Amino acid sequence: MYGKSPGVMRVVLDSDFLITLMDEKDKYNKDSLYVLHALQKVPHVEIVLDCVINEVISMLARRYGGEGGEGDFHRALSFIEAKIPKARIVWIYPKVPEHYESIIKVMKKYRGKLNFHDAMIVIMMFNSNIEHIISLDKDFDAVSGIKRIDPGKIDQFVGRRR
Repeated sequence: MYGKSPGVMRVVLDSDFLITLMDEKDKYNKDSLYVLHALQKVPHVEIVLDCVINEVISMLARRYGGEGGEGDFHRALSFIEAKIPKARIVWIYPKVPEHYESIIKVMKKYRGKLNFHDAMIVIMMFNSNIEHIISLDKDFDAVSGIKRIDPGKIDQFVGRRR
């Protein structure tokens, strides 16, 4: 499931990471671009969830919405459509009713530090034996069994930049 094969790291891409990739003005843009480059050193599968795409498109609409931002918004959506086509998205929303109680338990356990989508990501990762997430969100660090790859600290994961 989700590209599972021996020796291949499966990594969930979080919304904040994807946003920084699309916005050249974002202070984490260069680090995020380097993450993609650095991951090529490691056999891996990038997993993009429907709840992440939901957040990405909503954040882009907020960031670029209104007068003068339409061009940036359309460019960002075109980037998403080209790099993350519908067929590549892992659709977990249909599983929400099945995992609803578990999602709420995770939210309670972490005292609301993880929002509903983040808790849903955690449950999906646990159920699929996925350990890694690329995210700027330090709240994932508190979750036992999940290893957050911080774009600003990617050298610790794959070695020094050249």
